[in-house]
Amino acid sequence: MPPFRSILFALLLVLARPGLAAHVQFRDCTTVSEDALSSHPRFTPQSLGAFLDERRNETQLRLTIGGEYADLKSCDQYRQQDAVSMNLSLAALGGTNRYNGEVINSTCKSKFWAAQSIERRTQYFEVLFRIDHLAPLAAFELELDIWDSDQLQVGCLNGFLTPDIGLTMQSISFWGPVITFALVILAAGWREWSNLVQPLQDEEESSVQRPSSRSHLTRIADCLSYIQFIFFAGALSLNYPGFLQPIASSTSWSTLMLQRGIVIRHSLYFGIRDGIHEINGTFGGTSGLEHMIQVMGAPVTMDTWGNIATLATVILICLFILIHVGLSLRWTRDWFRQVGQWSLESSARDNHKATIWVALRVFLSYLLLPLTAWATYQIDMARFLPSYYIILTVVVICLLVLACWWGLSSRSPQNMGYLLIDELHRQEADQVPSRTQDYYTLATFWLPYTPRIYNRRLATLWNRAAVCSYGL
Repeated sequence: MPPFRSILFALLLVLARPGLAAHVQFRDCTTVSEDALSSHPRFTPQSLGAFLDERRNETQLRLTIGGEYADLKSCDQYRQQDAVSMNLSLAALGGTNRYNGEVINSTCKSKFWAAQSIERRTQYFEVLFRIDHLAPLAAFELELDIWDSDQLQVGCLNGFLTPDIGLTMQSISFWGPVITFALVILAAGWREWSNLVQPLQDEEESSVQRPSSRSHLTRIADCLSYIQFIFFAGALSLNYPGFLQPIASSTSWSTLMLQRGIVIRHSLYFGIRDGIHEINGTFGGTSGLEHMIQVMGAPVTMDTWGNIATLATVILICLFILIHVGLSLRWTRDWFRQVGQWSLESSARDNHKATIWVALRVFLSYLLLPLTAWATYQIDMARFLPSYYIILTVVVICLLVLACWWGLSSRSPQNMGYLLIDELHRQEADQVPSRTQDYYTLATFWLPYTPRIYNRRLATLWNRAAVCSYGL
C-alpha cells in the first residue's frame, strides 16, 4: 500500500489548477531601426499570457512573454540577456496609464524537432505589474516595451485585454432582457385573455365587426427580435470596446445558443480564465459568431450548431404537442378558433395538417432569423469544416425554405404573419384586405435567408457612422 504522503501528493497534482496564464492575442510593434539593433539581439515575441488578480489593497497583472532571440544559438547566450526591464502602457476610455514591471522569473527552454532536425530555444519572462484598481466594465489596449541593460528597445507587444466584467454585470445583462421579454409575454397574454372572456356587447348590437388590434401579440416578436439583434450586432467584426461582447453574449438564449447545450456540453474554450476574457479574435484571429462562442466559453462551432438544431427540433415538437393539447381543452379551443379560424376543418387529417401549420407559424415567426443566421454562418465557414457537415447544413436550410413556402402557400400570407405584423391599413370587415400586408409578410419571411449580405452592408454602414462620429 502506498504511503499517505504519496497519496496526498498525487491528489494535489490532480486537483491543482495549471499555472498557465490566459492566452492574449498580440502583434509585434517593434519600431527600432536596423542600425540600432545591429549590436543588440532582437527579441521576437511568440506568445503572451496574462493573469489578473484583484485584491483589496492592490491589483496585480502578471504577464508571461515567450519568444526567441534570432541571432543567439544557445540558452547560455539567452541567459546573458536576462537583464531586461519592461514598461506597460494600458490605454482605456479614461486615459492611458504607464507602469514599470518587475521580472520575477526568466527561463530558457530548448526543444529539438526531430522531423525537421531543428533545435528551437524559447525564452520566457514572467513580469509582475501593480496597476490601479479597475473601473467597472474596464477594457484596455496594452503595449509592452522590452528594454535591455543599455536602455535600448529590443521588443514590443501590442494587444487588447478585457478583464472579467464580474457576476453583477453578467446577471444584469442576462436577467434584464429575460425579465423584459417575460413581462411582454405576460402583458400580451393578459390582453388576449381579456379580449376572449369579456362580453362583446358592441358586436352583438352591430352586425358589422371591426378587426381587433393584435399589436399586443406582435410586440412579442418585436421584443424578441430586438434581443436577437443585440446578440448578432455584437458578433459583427467591428472594433467594439472589449466589454461589449461579453455583455451582448448574455442574450444568446434568444438565438437558441446556450453555453452548455442539451447534447454536447464539453467546451475547449474557457471564456473567462485567470480574471480576463480569453479570446482569439483581435488581430486576424477568429471573428463573427465564432468570436462570440469563445467569449461565452461555449462548444466549438460545429457542436454549437448541433446543439442549436437539436434544441430547435425539440421546441417544434413541443409546440405541436402544446397546440394539439390546446384543441382538446374547452377553455383554449375557442381562442384557437378566434385567432385563426383554422380549427374548423371537418376531417381529422385536415385538423392535423392545420395543427402542423400553426406550430410552424409560431416556430418560424420567432426563430427563423437566428436559425438562418447560424446556418448560413456554417456555409461561410465551409472551407474549415468537413463535407458531410456542410451537406447537413444545406439540408437544414432547404427544410427551412420548404417550411416557409408551405406555410405561405397553405394559407394567405396575412395569416402566416399573424404574430409578426399588425394591420397596416384598417378596413371594414366587408372590404378586401390590402395586398400591402401580404407583400410585407413575404419580405419578412424571405429576407432572413440572405443575412451575410446584410451583415456586410450593416458593418460597412456602422464603420462609416463611426468615422463620421469621430470626425464630429
